[in-house]
Amino acid sequence: MVILSQHPMLSSTDVAEIRTQTATDLAIRRLIDLVRSGKLAPGDRLPPQRQLTGLFGLSQTVVREAIRGLAAMGIVEIRHGQGVFVKSVSADMLIEPETLFFLLEKEAFLQAIEVRRILEVESIALAAERATAEDLALLRSHLEKMKHARTEPEPLRYSAEFHLALARASHNQVLANMMQSFIRLIAQASSHIARAVPESIDQEFPQHYELYEAVASRNPDEARRRMRIHVATAEDQLRRAFALLTTETAIPR
Repeated sequence: MVILSQHPMLSSTDVAEIRTQTATDLAIRRLIDLVRSGKLAPGDRLPPQRQLTGLFGLSQTVVREAIRGLAAMGIVEIRHGQGVFVKSVSADMLIEPETLFFLLEKEAFLQAIEVRRILEVESIALAAERATAEDLALLRSHLEKMKHARTEPEPLRYSAEFHLALARASHNQVLANMMQSFIRLIAQASSHIARAVPESIDQEFPQHYELYEAVASRNPDEARRRMRIHVATAEDQLRRAFALLTTETAIPR
């Protein structure tokens, strides 16, 4: 789980509402760093949990959860009665630890898609009924950014901004607040999806333009229909990204 305080699409207000790095995330990152630096090599046994607790300044429960997470990612092997050993891992796994955190949070991302299917379908219908001229102008500005983002390092980075603006256009503050809670997940997934599913880059602008068009034409039923399609496409891209990255990093399903 990466800290997004420096993410280019998030304001300081947004960042204040995003959950920051947990103690378990920190322990996982530090253990991966030990492998990346060569201090722990494939086949090496990890120091006892008590020693790691003192080394990291974290609780034994946190260290234990971090080891379980690394075992699930295939980086270490827990041998009962013997200890925890570093497995043979690929260079990609060590160079791009953020990919590992993305894969570790697979269930959270998939559950978020389920909630988005419920939340955003009705949210966009309200936006089609209630959006002001200012709301539509803001949505167009996000679309303009998407249109020119294809060659940027993070070509899908504006999707989260658009979806938050869409929720705010519903003029239901509770809905907008609930959508805010998904900003971290949408932003975090975007770079991995762009890498794993290249066609998602070409689909980004036209898909979101269709959502805007339904809102601007004041057609709630069409807005619902297009959002259902959009969320289904997002789920497909997400699952394909997980499948490809799992294969690349040799992490067991």
